[in-house]
Amino acid sequence: AGVIGFVVYVVKLGREEGLSERDSWWGTGLATLFDVVERHFPVVVCLIWSAGIVASLTRWASITWSSQGRLVFTALAALHTLLLLGLVGWWPEGWRVWSRRLVAGVGVFIGIVAFLVPWVVIGPAYGRERPLPPQLNNLQPFEAEFGDEIVLRGYEIVPDTVLPGEVIDVGLAWEVVGEVSRDWSTFIHLIDPVLGVPISQRDMYPQAGLTAATDLAVGERWEQHYRLRVPETAVSPANLMVGVGWYDVRTGERLLTAAGEGGLVLLGEVALRAGEGAYPNPLAVNFEDRLRLVGYELAPRRGRAGETLAVTLYWELLEDVAVDYTFFGQVVAEDTTRWASADVGAGTSAWAVGEVMAVTLPLTIREEAVPAVYPLIVGMYTRTEDGGFDRLQRKTAEGHLTDDFLRLTVVRVDP
Repeated sequence: AGVIGFVVYVVKLGREEGLSERDSWWGTGLATLFDVVERHFPVVVCLIWSAGIVASLTRWASITWSSQGRLVFTALAALHTLLLLGLVGWWPEGWRVWSRRLVAGVGVFIGIVAFLVPWVVIGPAYGRERPLPPQLNNLQPFEAEFGDEIVLRGYEIVPDTVLPGEVIDVGLAWEVVGEVSRDWSTFIHLIDPVLGVPISQRDMYPQAGLTAATDLAVGERWEQHYRLRVPETAVSPANLMVGVGWYDVRTGERLLTAAGEGGLVLLGEVALRAGEGAYPNPLAVNFEDRLRLVGYELAPRRGRAGETLAVTLYWELLEDVAVDYTFFGQVVAEDTTRWASADVGAGTSAWAVGEVMAVTLPLTIREEAVPAVYPLIVGMYTRTEDGGFDRLQRKTAEGHLTDDFLRLTVVRVDP
């Protein structure tokens, strides 16, 4: 109503100032315009400021991964002024009493909403009593003691079969049985048995993060919901393990179980089925609308220094390209050290649109590689005239450009 009313307000203002009369406008030129701006300077300032903020936000949203509504907060005062002009600014002079009543009514209504929201909406949303979602309505009795402080009384994992990219819901029932010594946080791991490491995890303080563990009283019980998302690039099929424990976020130290199992309790298995598609580990990763990764294979998934891991990538050409891209794969450490890498040209300029081609990258692990688990990243590039690298960026479903590589999976370098 305010936006539509503001258009009416501007039209009415133009008529009152004579701006709608072409002869008058062209006859007086800029002098008339400057006079109008001077008489309505506050409105002009509000318009310019609001337009500048909105234009900047639009530009920001077009070049970043996501936008943030708070970036327009600096224009709220100006926008509210224009909103009120749209609501009542165009009303006839004789309706001034009613326009004031409308503005007062809007103000009172917004004030009531602002007063009630903390108690009616925010408070319940962040309440310590948070029931499990409907899909977790049948927790199985289970007992695992962590130190002499916290006991796991039951759990449920739903579903027991998933596809890459889907989610797993885990419900856990906890009880405090002794004085809690630290502000422990729970962790839920979805573990790849081949690599022995989690491919997805969720960390959370007690009662959905709303309570410090040391504030829990002996005998206190609660149920907590955790959600794990299986990576879209997870190697399938596989039998994944769900494990749970407690740890100190500051030091990484785990709260050991009573049985001394290293602070990790395995709850059960989740079957990861292979996705439907013509290629292994089917994907749909778009690189600037030119190439799409539709699947991959990796064998083996772990190896020692000097051994070779072969990753085969299946690429679909989305449009004719006049250049030959070089495809790369890298096993990289956190400090960007490359423990294995391969660059392979594939003559993409000769590919046909819609054609799917396999590109195999042999990744030989360097002799000095430190045993650990590392991410495997892949992508493609061309060389620039100055000798640089011009990589293609991934494109999201919303059309945003993101990283110029894809974190495909992880590999283990054994001792």
